[in-house]
Amino acid sequence: MLVLKSRFAKNALYNIHRKLKCFEFKILKMKDMRMHFCALMETDRKLISLMGVVLYGRLENLAIEDGHAKITAASRKISTANFEREESPHTASRPDGDFILTDRHVRFLRHLRKVGNGRINSITIRAGLPVSAEIEETVASI
Repeated sequence: MLVLKSRFAKNALYNIHRKLKCFEFKILKMKDMRMHFCALMETDRKLISLMGVVLYGRLENLAIEDGHAKITAASRKISTANFEREESPHTASRPDGDFILTDRHVRFLRHLRKVGNGRINSITIRAGLPVSAEIEETVASI
C-alpha cells in the first residue's frame, strides 16, 4: 500500500483520481448518446425494419412529413435477388429486439429531420442499411 506523506502528493493523487472519474463519466455518457431502435418513433421503426426486410434493393415513393418518412399507398419495395451467395438478414443483438442504430441509420434519419417535408423518390439499401437516397423538396423549402 502506498503511503503519501506530503500534502502535495495527496492533492496530486486526488486530482488524478477526480479526472479519471470525470473521464469515465464522459465515456459512459457518450455510450448513452447512441441512438436505440426502441427510442425511435413508430414510423421510423417501421422504416428501419423495412430496410432490414429488403436487405438489398430500394424503397421508393415515401413521403417526408415533419422530418419523418411515411409509407404511403404509392410506396414501393423493390428487392434485388442475388443468387451468388446466401443472404442472411441481421438479427437483433438483444432478445427484446432493441439495438443501437448504425452510423448510416443515424445519418439518414438526421437528414430526414433536416429536410422536414418532401418526398423520398428512392432509398438504395445494401445489407439492410441505407446507402443513398434521392430526396425531392420544393424549391420554396430550400
